[in-house]
Amino acid sequence: LIKEIRKRSLDTFIIVVSFNTSTDYLIDAMHNGVNRYIVKPISEDKYLLSFDAYLKKIKKQTSVIELSSSIKVELHKHLIVKENQNIHMNKKERLLLTLLSKNKNKTISYEEIEENLWGTKPMSLSAIRTLVRDLRKKLGKEYVINVSGIGYKLM
Repeated sequence: LIKEIRKRSLDTFIIVVSFNTSTDYLIDAMHNGVNRYIVKPISEDKYLLSFDAYLKKIKKQTSVIELSSSIKVELHKHLIVKENQNIHMNKKERLLLTLLSKNKNKTISYEEIEENLWGTKPMSLSAIRTLVRDLRKKLGKEYVINVSGIGYKLM
């Protein structure tokens, strides 16, 4: 099963929970791409702590976006590293960049941006444009592209 999952996706995180304590089985599982191996019996508290710690590790690993050789974004630190200079982002800039990066090369509508950044609080198009302008100043204009009348996308 592990081999089949790995054939289809290298990005899928695989956690095995098993009674098997054989070293050979563990080594085989790790060689086939298991990310975490948990031996039963395990208390619910220990399982949840282990799982939570692993999720935090995954989140930290996936929160760095490389836009070019000279620009990377560290979402968990609210930071853009541009030509080895740290540029801080405010909360809304980070939320917008997270939304755009999860949908890279896809257009995100003004309505989706409004909903994801402000929730039910209505926001004007000029507020979104101002936020995008500020983010472009930090990243560079070529990374956040306007799709006229629709929204924005990250290139």
